Amino acid sequence: MPLPRIRQPLLLRRPLRFALVLTVLVANVACRPQAAPPVSQALETPGFGPHDAPVELLAFVDWECPYSRNDGAILSALATQFPQQLQIRVLHFPLDMHANGLILARGAVAAAQQNAFAAFWTKWLKPDVAASRDALIAWSVEAGLDPKAFLAALDSAGTLSRVARDAAIGHALGVTGTPSFLVNGTLLVGQKTQNELIAAVQKEIDATTILHNAGAEPSKLVHARVAQNAPGLAAAYAKYVEGAEPAPAQPVPVVTQKRAASGVADAQVRSAPLEGNFGGQRALLLPAAPTDSDNTVWRVVVRADDPQFGATDAPVTVVLFLDLFAQESATLLPWLLHLPTPQVRVVVKHLPRPVHPLAQVVAEALEAAREQDRFAALLQKFVDAPQPLTQASILALSTQVGLDAGRFNASLAVHSGKGRVDADIEQAAALGIGGFAALYVNGVRVNALTEATITAAIAQQAEKAAALQKTGVASAAIYKTLTANGKLLDALAPEPHTFDLTHAAMQGLPSAPLEVVVFADFQCPFSARLWPHLRKLDQELPGRLKIAWLDFPQTTVHPLAEQLAEAGQEARNQGKFWPFVEALAKRVDRLDDQTLVQAAKEAGLQEKALKKALTQHQWTNAVQAQRAQGEAAGVKATPTVFLDGHLFQPSNGISADTLRPAIRRLLATH
Repeated sequence: MPLPRIRQPLLLRRPLRFALVLTVLVANVACRPQAAPPVSQALETPGFGPHDAPVELLAFVDWECPYSRNDGAILSALATQFPQQLQIRVLHFPLDMHANGLILARGAVAAAQQNAFAAFWTKWLKPDVAASRDALIAWSVEAGLDPKAFLAALDSAGTLSRVARDAAIGHALGVTGTPSFLVNGTLLVGQKTQNELIAAVQKEIDATTILHNAGAEPSKLVHARVAQNAPGLAAAYAKYVEGAEPAPAQPVPVVTQKRAASGVADAQVRSAPLEGNFGGQRALLLPAAPTDSDNTVWRVVVRADDPQFGATDAPVTVVLFLDLFAQESATLLPWLLHLPTPQVRVVVKHLPRPVHPLAQVVAEALEAAREQDRFAALLQKFVDAPQPLTQASILALSTQVGLDAGRFNASLAVHSGKGRVDADIEQAAALGIGGFAALYVNGVRVNALTEATITAAIAQQAEKAAALQKTGVASAAIYKTLTANGKLLDALAPEPHTFDLTHAAMQGLPSAPLEVVVFADFQCPFSARLWPHLRKLDQELPGRLKIAWLDFPQTTVHPLAEQLAEAGQEARNQGKFWPFVEALAKRVDRLDDQTLVQAAKEAGLQEKALKKALTQHQWTNAVQAQRAQGEAAGVKATPTVFLDGHLFQPSNGISADTLRPAIRRLLATH
């Protein structure tokens, strides 16, 4: 069975040494279609597969992330299954939550400089490998590298810059966590099964084959598919993946700023998607590709005081979720602002993306202007600005539209517009919108944002509106009539499950109307990061939520998961479960037997009783029974959330922002 073809940086290849290193790779493999020069030869990245493949998969990995490690073997198998059609390019995206994520990324770069990336890939994607600087150095000797050169590269500024470059490219392309994959521009977030990735690759093989047979140049196939799959990313993808250095990301004002545990400033590498900021600010949103049909009507609620252009009783309503720094918004907005007529109105909502540092500032500035009835004037100033907006130019332009400066500055200082901005973000989450601009015409999402597609959608909806008017529906009531029963939040699976909560740790009142069941793993960092979101919602809705923790230890990626789950059951038995959860969450990056003891002491557990419970496996059956419940309900990873028994599966990450609309929707039924 052939091994995957490993590609090193262009200037560093040594064919003989490369052939020897290649034999280290573990093969899980197979085969398929035709070659086409890629979109991206200039950017040097290690990876698998030929440069001329018609399908390009960018894999953003954190080498300490268990999910990245798990999917590493799948990528190796894909490279072998599609040896001519697929190019896999590995980019580094160390997360703040993993203390060794940065040093491992630097180690990967240093290994690639000695043509040893293949060996590095094989070694460091094993789930049981201890990660540290010392372990890296020992490995370089074991692997037969030049240890002095490896150490020099490990500590060099150039190596750090390479990692930061990859992270900045990830941010520019909408990546916020690991693993993340872009398959010809389609973003797939989180751990994926082999079948899921195979399906994504095969879809692109089929699509590029059709394009090629229709006469598309082989060198343009990846470009063409990126433009079709993610039109808002096409320019950034071509620019950065072809080798242009993206500007370093700046600190994000809506996320608490702190020095990353990994040592890379969070200006370059942001925390995992469920990190969020629980002090009243929103969590990060993940981009999500629309999956609905062209005719699905969504319940896009328009408030009476939403910024509107055109007649309020127009029969066709265009709703734009806006980020002025997003290319698709910047390109369309001048045209949209001249679109309103007596028959068409344009409503603007906010969707500032965390990847754009000033997007939240712009949104709040527009809200401060709206308070003085100058929203349209300030928006036009922002649109007409000859240079990209800066903090200084935002304030300078605001002085040119007749605002009361003192009142405007006071509004910005106290973030008076933040609540409305957050409400728009929350609505976007309910609609399944991720980080990209989104536009709806009478509730129907327009997936390809061009003047032609929007004009066609308006014409189609104008015909429907005219038909409704003939039945006696007033023009002013058409929008509400069309969207009243529209789709909202497809994140809840229709079929409910019932769970036995006999040994579940509970939070909230037993009589609370809504049951939140979470299948979690103590050693899973994402499980640990979910609880602040749930506590926030519990505080917002006192007495309304009953939250249950059920154990789902993933022993294949978390060696201590079973033991920690049994310890958690004993903590529940002693009435110390939630303090134990918090104590472990502080140590989730470095859990071992010693930190388990430390967490137990911090939580106030009786040490002798805990030791007895673990030694005699008193809670093994309870843990296994809970895991069996999860497996029966289709749980495959942690955390997995069920609301009133319905599987919650949002397209843009589990957070307070995505949970809130679902919970409110369900509470309305009680």
